[in-house]
Formats: sequence, structure tokens, C-alpha cells
Amino acid sequence: MILHTAMNDPYTVPGLVRIQQAGLPGLIGPSAAGHVQSGFTEFAEGKVGPLSYCPAWKTADGKWHSLAGGIPSGVDYDRDDGINPADGGGSILLETVEQEVKDNSGSPGGDDGKRQDQLNAFTVTWLGPLTGIDSLRTRYVQQTDLLTVTYEFDGEPEAVGALIPLMFSDGREQAVITLSSQAVRSEYRGAYVESTVLDEGATIHLKEQPMASRNGLLKEARMEVISGRMTWLEEAWRQGAAKTIRNAHRIKDTFPHTAPQGMYDRNDPEWWTAGFWPGLLWLVYGESPENEAVAPLSRIAESCERQLEGCLRDPESVDHDLGFIWLLSGVANYRQTGSADGRRRGMLAANLLAARFNVRGEFIRAWNFSSSTMDTRGVAIIDSMMNLPLLYWASEQSGDPRFRWLAEAHADTVAREFVRADGSICHVVEFDPLTGQKVQEHGGQGHAPGSAWARGTAWALHGFALSFRYTGEARYLETAERAADFFLAMLGEDIVPLWDFRAPAEHQVAWDSSASAIAASGLLELAKLSPRGEEYRAAAERILHGLHEKYSSGETAAEEGLIMQGTVHYPEGRGLNVPIIYGDYFYMEALAKLRGRPGLF
Repeated sequence: MILHTAMNDPYTVPGLVRIQQAGLPGLIGPSAAGHVQSGFTEFAEGKVGPLSYCPAWKTADGKWHSLAGGIPSGVDYDRDDGINPADGGGSILLETVEQEVKDNSGSPGGDDGKRQDQLNAFTVTWLGPLTGIDSLRTRYVQQTDLLTVTYEFDGEPEAVGALIPLMFSDGREQAVITLSSQAVRSEYRGAYVESTVLDEGATIHLKEQPMASRNGLLKEARMEVISGRMTWLEEAWRQGAAKTIRNAHRIKDTFPHTAPQGMYDRNDPEWWTAGFWPGLLWLVYGESPENEAVAPLSRIAESCERQLEGCLRDPESVDHDLGFIWLLSGVANYRQTGSADGRRRGMLAANLLAARFNVRGEFIRAWNFSSSTMDTRGVAIIDSMMNLPLLYWASEQSGDPRFRWLAEAHADTVAREFVRADGSICHVVEFDPLTGQKVQEHGGQGHAPGSAWARGTAWALHGFALSFRYTGEARYLETAERAADFFLAMLGEDIVPLWDFRAPAEHQVAWDSSASAIAASGLLELAKLSPRGEEYRAAAERILHGLHEKYSSGETAAEEGLIMQGTVHYPEGRGLNVPIIYGDYFYMEALAKLRGRPGLF
């Protein structure tokens, strides 16, 4: 991408000439354009630094990188590690041209009677390894009071950008901003900075942001130049969102589960997966709620929510999956629209979930149904970790710490009784409902006790990451990392795992894309929380890219599911190698997170 900038400096031209003639790229690069004049210097409290303009680029993980340190905002840009050769970060090339004298018509040599202009020109090339780009060439040309700078970013950044001032430190005078889709110009007291994007299809956007200062509140804007090309991430999101909008016309306010023949079947609102369809609708709606095409999605999601409320009136029809259902329906509605009904329903669901807590065993009972193989009054399952955020949310909303205490007690029991030393996970643990003592492990949806059900591992890494996010308790981060490391080690170079990592050879006939989607979304939580965040982000991006390239249904109209080859319950022979609604939900949630938006848990 190429960004062309022109600026004049009627106040301190000698300062510009001095900076350029010093010939020190170590100074020139970090100072961005060296543009220091009376108006813009006030903006930075008189400090010489990257003031009115600082080139930067955005990578696919949503992070901005720049050549400069100490940028006024201090929050958006990270000085890229590849800049400083002293730190092993690459090298710099400096090319100069001899000084020339030109007249104001631009012809060499000058002409009597015409103004003589001094010309300085040089190029600084910053070589890698830079994060997300190959190199950055900066071409400076100064002729008297006009400085033009061309930034050429080699590679495929998601966007390039810069900081420009909007308001000055006295809070009284303000720059005049002129904006079009291809250029932005900031003027103040005869000085200006104007940037033009040269890439076909690229567009300029301004995003205001406050900045603290000893002189009071300042404001600046980040100019973002969004590439005209479509990255795989944008393509994946666009395809998933478009298909969700199309599906909404047919699915409406019913509750899809699997799509074995291309079209989604339906389940009752009492089923544990009932929240994923409204959750998917809220995800897509939240991207651009002002868009008329997505407006119906919120109405459909609210209709689903009203149906789900009927289940809350019958405690025997609900189980521990109240978190899955209500975080993605009522709570999502409340967070996005402020719906009082959504909050009320979410709080009611949280109270019902808390009521399932077994005080003796310190666990949340999973199921209501009876079984000939176990006493379900004392059963807990690994999926429960994804329901705990409903209790954390309720504690925040109400100020009542009991919800959080119950969630932490359950999480501690799961960490102790479900998570093995190698990071593998048991799906089902049976406790004595009267004493709370552990009775035995069950294979559940895994192959057998002692095996490693892939989706269960994903539930664990994601759920414990969420518990750490809500509580800050380091033990949950350690458990999440242990499960994540096991999942990634067993996945290897694959994108989608077998339904059970330890399935015998004769049962290696079903895969589970939903496990990959759940894990990717959880890894992106860890990317923000763990000291090993970059490692987990890279793993999540690799999985999501692979799901998009190899498992996505893309724009195929005959397939309503977004990603193929999920497995519901291999031991019972249900839903083998089919699209599943929770696989679709977590796929889109992970894409949203990779694009810088939060999930719904």
C-alpha cells in the first residue's frame, strides 16, 4: 500500500532542513516526518517527536505497529520490534541525492527573475523482519517550505494509518479537517498536512480518540487507510454473515441443530443448543446494527428469546446449559440494545443455574434425566465451564458475590477432577450426590474413560480462559494453557481433529470441526490474557484460515451450515460429519474476535 503525504511549514523551515540534512535515518524515521511547528508542537506539549504524522500499519491480529515510540496516544501503536538494528531487528538503507537548485517552475538550474528553491531528497528503507510487512520505504522530498513524503508498505497489511491532530492543547483553537474517501487534510494557521491514498479501491477513514495531557483533554484522530483487497479474514466473515442473513429468511425464529442434508433441522427450545441461533444472529447484527439488511436479525433473535423464556417457568425443563442459552440470547440482547427484558431473563436464568449447585461436592449438577448407568443427581460434565460466565455476569450486574463464589467453587472442582496432568480432559464425572465424593469417570461423548474427547478439550481451554478473564485467578489461566497445549499438540498440522484424540484406529472415521471452532475462539481469549498470547493467536489464525479454506461451505446455496464435518455424538451414532449450529456460532465468534470484536461469552 502507498500513502502520499504533503505538508508545508511556514514557521520553522530551518528546523526541517536541519533534520533532513543531518542524514540520520535513526532520527528521521522515528520522527515520522519531522514536522515540528508552532501549532503542532503545542499539541505535543512542546516535545520534538512523532507529532502530527506517524506512519503505522495494522496486522491481521488487529494490532497496529509503527516506526516510532512514545506516540502521544500511547495506546494504539506498538513500536515494532523489527525497527532497531541494535536489538536484532533488521537494517536500514539510506539513499540520498545531491542538493539541487530549481526554479519555481521545476526546471533544473534556475532562471533569473524567478524564485530559487533548495531541493533535498532522500529515501529511507526499513528492512525486516517487520511484523506483517516486508519493508517500509519512506521517500522525503523538500523544496523550500514544502515537504512531501511517500510511504510504501511492502507486503499485505490489513490497513495503514497515521495520527493527525484535531484539537490543540489550549482547547480553544482547532485544526480544520477536510476528508474525502481518498484524501484527508488538516490545516492550522496556514500550515497543513495532506495525505492521499494511491491504491485503487482503498479508502480513508478517521477515528477520533481522546488523549490525556497535563493541559487538559486533547483529541487526535487516527487516519486509517483500508486496503481495497479482500483478505481471507474479511472474505470468511462476509460469506458467513451473508449466509446467516439468507438463512434467517427460512429458519426464522426456530431452533436449528444440524444440517445433514444441507438444510438445518429443528429442535425444541428446551434443547441445550437453542441459544446458538439467536447468538449467531446477534453476532452478525452487532457488526453493523445500522445496516438495514441486518435489522431483521435482532427481531428474530428477540422472538427466539421470548420462546425460551417459557422454559424458565419450568425448572425441570432446564439444566446447567442455561449459560449457553441465555448468554447468547437475553444477555446478548441486553449488552447490545440495553433490553431490560433481556437483563431480567438473564438474571432469572443465573438464579436457576446457581440453584443447581451441590454444596457437599461443590459442583453444578448437569442433567435432570435418569439413567441406568449413573446417578445423574451427582453428575457434572466439562461443558459446564462455558456456562459459568452467566454466573460471573450476574455477580457483576447484581453486586452479589455469591454467583461468583459458586462459579469459582465449581471451576476448582472441575480443574481438580476433570483435567489430567497431561492436559487431556474427562467428559463426565459422577459424584455421590449426598456426600460429594467422586464415584467414577465416564467416557460420555468420548470413546471411553481415559480417552480425550476433542470437543471436551476445546470446552476446557475456552471455559477456563473465560474464568480467568472474569476473575483474574492465575490458576484458571494455568489450566486453560494446559488444555490448550494438549489440544494443539494432538492437532498437529491438521485443521480439524478426530472426534476423540485417542480413538482406536477402527473408530477414526469421524471428525469434529466444531471442536476446532470452539478452540480457536478460546485461543483468541488466551491471546489477550496469556504471556504466550502471540503463540496462541497464531494457532487460532491458522485454524480459522484452514476452516475457511477447507471446511467452509462458502457461498454454496445448497448448504445452510457455515462449516462442514462436525460430529455431535459418535458413541451414539448421532450427527456424524455434518454442519452443527454451535460449530457455526463459534466459527463466526472466532472470526469476529480476530477482527477485533468481542464474543458473547
